[in-house]
Amino acid sequence: TELFICKNEMASETEGKVFGSKAWHNAGEEIGNLAVNIDRRGMQIAWNPSKMLGKFAGELATPQEAYNTTEILQDYLQSIGISTHIDTHKVSRIDLAKDRNMQDKVFTYSDALSLLNARRENKKTLYPDGLTLGNKSRQGCFYDKGLELTNEKTNQMRCELRLLKSKPIQSGLDVSHLHQIKQITSEALQTCYADYINKDLYKLGELNQLSFDFMTEVSIL
Repeated sequence: TELFICKNEMASETEGKVFGSKAWHNAGEEIGNLAVNIDRRGMQIAWNPSKMLGKFAGELATPQEAYNTTEILQDYLQSIGISTHIDTHKVSRIDLAKDRNMQDKVFTYSDALSLLNARRENKKTLYPDGLTLGNKSRQGCFYDKGLELTNEKTNQMRCELRLLKSKPIQSGLDVSHLHQIKQITSEALQTCYADYINKDLYKLGELNQLSFDFMTEVSIL
């Protein structure tokens, strides 16, 4: 039996129904590069709060700002015929990030980054200007943020912590559902990020790792 996806209220009972095993919808930057996927398991929604808020290039959203975008998101979904209580949605990914202006261009740290190893790492990809490493639950990503914004090599290194499943989000930030995002404190963000850097990634005290000092505030991407 195929999954019932859509119904056109303006059409007849027979003609107005559309059936299928899955559906998807993508929107532009004004809706935070929204991506909606619907299949037999349910509905997954992904968006970038910073882009939805029109943040200056490279700026990040605070937890409260990220939560505020859900009202815009709820209205947009309603406008395209998707009725859902977004506050009750389970959170399955959160990206945290910090930036640092390095002494040299980011690409010059490529060899040093290649020495990093994450705890329980099963994936490691080295790029000319950065690195992604980790597993299916957590990933660290280093790259030239300035290059992404200006298409020119810069000293602006971004380090992202990607929490890719509900369990690390619950244990790291004490968040399980979307409405709880607004309750995340700056201290909780700092602790979650620092724990990953110090325990999972850099393993301070081991000589085969290197260390960076990211002085900026950690924020939700």
